[in-house]
Amino acid sequence: MASSIEIDLGEKIYRARKKLEHKSQQKEVLLSTLEEVEAFLCKVGQDPSQTMQLAIAPLVCSLIKPRLMRHRDEVIKLATISCIGEIMRIAAPNDPYDSHIMKEVLQMMAESFEGLDDIKNPYFSKRVKLLEIFAKFRFENIMIAMDCVDIIRKMFHIFWRVVDEVHPNSMITSMQSIIFSVLYGGDDAISKLMSNDLWVVWNGEKDVSPMAHELLRRLVEQHKDRDTSPMICRNLYDNFVRHVVITQEDMRTALGNELSTSSLQEVTLETSTLEASIEHINDMSSNGMDSLDDHIASSPSHDEKSDYGSQGQLEQRPLI
Repeated sequence: MASSIEIDLGEKIYRARKKLEHKSQQKEVLLSTLEEVEAFLCKVGQDPSQTMQLAIAPLVCSLIKPRLMRHRDEVIKLATISCIGEIMRIAAPNDPYDSHIMKEVLQMMAESFEGLDDIKNPYFSKRVKLLEIFAKFRFENIMIAMDCVDIIRKMFHIFWRVVDEVHPNSMITSMQSIIFSVLYGGDDAISKLMSNDLWVVWNGEKDVSPMAHELLRRLVEQHKDRDTSPMICRNLYDNFVRHVVITQEDMRTALGNELSTSSLQEVTLETSTLEASIEHINDMSSNGMDSLDDHIASSPSHDEKSDYGSQGQLEQRPLI
C-alpha cells in the first residue's frame, strides 16, 4: 500500500503534468512548470510503486511531445531533456521509450553539453547534473547498443572542445567515465573510430581545448593496464613514455651529458606521477568496470538499480 507521502507526490506530478498540456503558456510559466516536474521526479526512486507508476506514465508521454522536445527556445529544450533524464534514471536499467525516440533523446542530451563551456550561464549547473546522471547510469551504453556512432563522436568532440580546468572535478570525472565506458564496451568499429579521434586530441590538433589533452592523459594513466584496458589506452601510454624518454635523451645530448640531478628530476616528474597514479589503481583488472565507479563523484545508493548494463548490453525489467 502506498504511503501518504507517495500519494501526495503522485498527485503533485499529476497536476504538474496537466499544466504542461496547456499550449498557450508563456515561456516563463512553461519553464517554471518543467522545473517543478523535474523537482518532483528527483524525489522518485527506482522501482516505484504501482501508484507512482500510474502517476508517472502520462508524464513519460507528455515530455516527448514535439512542442516540448522541439521547442524553439533552447532553455525549454534543456528543461525538457532534464526531466526526461530523470525518467530514464527512474526506469534504469530499462528503456522507457522505443529506439527511434531514444536516439532523439540521446542526441538532445549530447547537444545540451555544448553549454558546458560557459560556467557563468544560469543553467550551467543543470547541464552538469544531466552529465552526471548520464555517466552514473551509463546512458552511453544505450548509444552503443543502438549503434549511435555519430552521436557518440559528436558528444566526444563537444567534451574535447568545452572541457576546462575551471570545471568541477565531478564533471571532468563524468566525462572520463563516459569516454572509458565507450572504449571498453564498444565493438571494433566504434573503437577504431574513437581511437582515431583520440589521437587527434593527443596530438593537440585544432578544435581541442588545452584541458582536453590533460583529461585524456588522466584516462590513459588510470587505464593503461596491458591485459584489461582498451588498446588505444595502451598505445597512448606507450606513446607518452616514448616521448618522455626521447625528451630526456635530447636534453642529455644538448647539455653534453652534464644534465644535473635536479634537472633530470624535473624532466622525470611527470613519469613518476604517472607511475604513482597507476599504482593507486592497480586493482583495475580485478575489479573491471566497477573500479571506474570509484572515480565517479556520486555512486548509486544501495537501493538504486546500477545502470543500463555494461558493454552495450541493455538489462531488462518491467517498463514504467
